[in-house]
Amino acid sequence: MKKIFKTLVAILLFLLIYQLIVTFFINKRDYNYSVKTDNNEFIVKEKYERKKHVNMYSFLITDRQNNNFVYSYKGDLNRQSKVVKDIISYNNNGLYCIAPVLKNDSIESIVCKYDKKLVTYNYLKQIGNKEVDNFINNLTSSKYKVNLEYKNINDAKTVYQNISYYNDIDANLYFTIWNYKSVYLINNNNVVEEFLLDNDLYENKYSIVCGEHFIIANPDDKYDSFYVVNIKETGQDKIESEEDISSNIYYNGVYKGKVYLTDITNKKQYVINPNKETIEGLEKPKYYNGKKLVDIDISELIVEKKYFINDLIPDELIKKYGNNILYTEGNYYYQDKGNVYKIVGDNYDYKILLFSFDNLQELKALNGNLYFINHDTVYMYNDKIGIKRLIEDRELIYNYKNIFDVYEK
Repeated sequence: MKKIFKTLVAILLFLLIYQLIVTFFINKRDYNYSVKTDNNEFIVKEKYERKKHVNMYSFLITDRQNNNFVYSYKGDLNRQSKVVKDIISYNNNGLYCIAPVLKNDSIESIVCKYDKKLVTYNYLKQIGNKEVDNFINNLTSSKYKVNLEYKNINDAKTVYQNISYYNDIDANLYFTIWNYKSVYLINNNNVVEEFLLDNDLYENKYSIVCGEHFIIANPDDKYDSFYVVNIKETGQDKIESEEDISSNIYYNGVYKGKVYLTDITNKKQYVINPNKETIEGLEKPKYYNGKKLVDIDISELIVEKKYFINDLIPDELIKKYGNNILYTEGNYYYQDKGNVYKIVGDNYDYKILLFSFDNLQELKALNGNLYFINHDTVYMYNDKIGIKRLIEDRELIYNYKNIFDVYEK
């Protein structure tokens, strides 16, 4: 009896140690398995990866008829494997949808095949497909917890001069909108206008957002000074350069809370530290290659206009879909003639059509969300809530290039 007890204790101790190893040390893992349902069987190719303290799962799910679906989930789940325990499907009138059920008995999203394309619920609603609502109704009456938030959540809004903002903007989001001489700072309960310039600046190519700071070169001062506006707390400061800076500048990018810019005319690179309110000319110019900050010859910055690489995009993906690819939290996104697609993990052959607009501009990706302008409105998209209106401004119709940005605290 004592021997059996010791064996059980040893097994439990082994399982505990294994779980601790999985929880704290394994940051990447692949796992293949099958999920059987009443009317089908699905092969699931699951990939788990932890990057920058974010747990991401991506899935390639194939049924008996070789229909392929891609799916992603951001969440902890204790870094477990085989996290899809069930799959609810719907196949009727040319629409085929699946809803994976995770180990925590939750349904976090759905993915559908329509007109030979992988599409989202939001796209189906855009084109007026009502069949998908039958599937949603089936899910809500199931035994599982459905965490979908597909609903019209844009009701109340506040008007400030020519800007309207919806009151259900997430409290941790802050937006900037350029207004020729000033910048609007917008969150979920307020608009503050910071006046900066004496003369109108119609083409806003001199501003950049660095963390919680909006920075703009000052044309009233022949670009030898920069205004720094705190997006979250409001208020502005002025940083003055001891050297002459021309109007022929561009921002290389942001690295560790500092802004790097190149003066093409004067053949020099500068670094701005908004926290210390300093600007410094660099004897050895710098370039961030996606891995580390390295030295670079100033001629490369001048001739090639090199921008910092925020995310390393695989060459295979660039060859397949082009250069304008965004990355956030394990997934890639790209725009093609107003259509926006997602590529899940490393499943490069499968793209999901998220939404489509006729005048989509300024697509940005941040912390799993997409932000963009269509006509006079700033929108947000994520897989759980779909598309959400955030801000309306008639000026966006006439001038949209680098006119808005977003900061998340």
